[in-house]
Amino acid sequence: MSPNLKKFVDHLPLLKTIQPIRKEEGIAYYEVTMDEFWQKLHRDLRPTRLWGYNRSFPGPLFDVARGEKIRVKWMNRLPRRHILPVDTTILNGMETNLPEVRTVVHLHGGETEPDSDGYPEAWFTPNFRETGPYFKKEIYEYNNQQRAATLWYHDHAIGITRLNVYAGLVGMYLIRDQEEKSLNLPSGAYEIPLMITDRTFNNDGSLFYPQQPANPTPETPNPSVVPFFLGDTILVNGKVWPYLEVEPRKYRFRVVNASNTRAYQLYLDAGQPLFQIGTDGGLLRRPARLEKLTLEPAERADLIIDFSKYSGQMITLKNDLGPNADPSDQTDDVMQFRVTLPLSEKDTSKIPQSLSSIPSPSYSNIQAIRHLKLAGSAMNTAGHYCFWTTKDGWIR
Repeated sequence: MSPNLKKFVDHLPLLKTIQPIRKEEGIAYYEVTMDEFWQKLHRDLRPTRLWGYNRSFPGPLFDVARGEKIRVKWMNRLPRRHILPVDTTILNGMETNLPEVRTVVHLHGGETEPDSDGYPEAWFTPNFRETGPYFKKEIYEYNNQQRAATLWYHDHAIGITRLNVYAGLVGMYLIRDQEEKSLNLPSGAYEIPLMITDRTFNNDGSLFYPQQPANPTPETPNPSVVPFFLGDTILVNGKVWPYLEVEPRKYRFRVVNASNTRAYQLYLDAGQPLFQIGTDGGLLRRPARLEKLTLEPAERADLIIDFSKYSGQMITLKNDLGPNADPSDQTDDVMQFRVTLPLSEKDTSKIPQSLSSIPSPSYSNIQAIRHLKLAGSAMNTAGHYCFWTTKDGWIR
């Protein structure tokens, strides 16, 4: 579907760290807008119309200290019409007369108070003219009291999250602490966030997203939500199949799978291992040496890759879960590392044998064990694709 795009011709963009506008009572205050804009995603692709935070896909990087509260005002400046096909029947009468473009921001993995959590029904429109029933306030607070970890933020509006995220409303959020700083991990220029996504493009560079499932019934709405969608092109930090020039030394990579549906099984074609030092919840007790790493949608991994023995080589980060038996599917490649930079100074960073002390849960006070069953069906009687909870309610 997408035009044939040559791999590894664009340099990997590095995410820009956002700075606070000011401090209020000692608390850092940020403002982030949601805008429509055009961005060049590949050398040979026309600029793509996107939605993003602060006119960027992905959005700016939040880099904060554990225990330091911040405030963020998320502002919707998007147009009234969506750039992707919107199924207005998806909520099946649960809510009516919703604005086509509605947004709310969720910090994924964050331990956040309810009124700043970005609940799907806390949506809002430009200038907060319209708001959802769970909307509480314009300025969100993030206490950052949890363990240091790799998080990400994304749109979370009811009935339309998949489209807003696909349009580009995603970004990364790092929490740091003194325990992590004491470990002498690769840092500074040698610590690089990687946000992996998949997309499909039309020949004019615009985003493609299906209007209907592959085999719609006469009752299926048009446009209709689809049960899943796999893009045929892989992007990292907003570039199609990019490359990164590295020194022959250790690097730390904060990896987020920001794809809607696609899972990845990542490995390096030169055969060197991946050292996983952290997951969604922060540092592991000790590093895990892996040949392959599986990441489901929204999952994060904190990795160290040692390039010290690969000077002059080109190494491809591969995906073992693609292609899908389709010769035109090229999703088995993710990005390329070029070990072509000279070593600027001796690499003194480490992969410690011990990373973090994580207390084991106590089972002494268990009062009950509950088993929850999640049942699914492809389509309901109204022709809508859906999932069901244990209470036979919509997951939306």
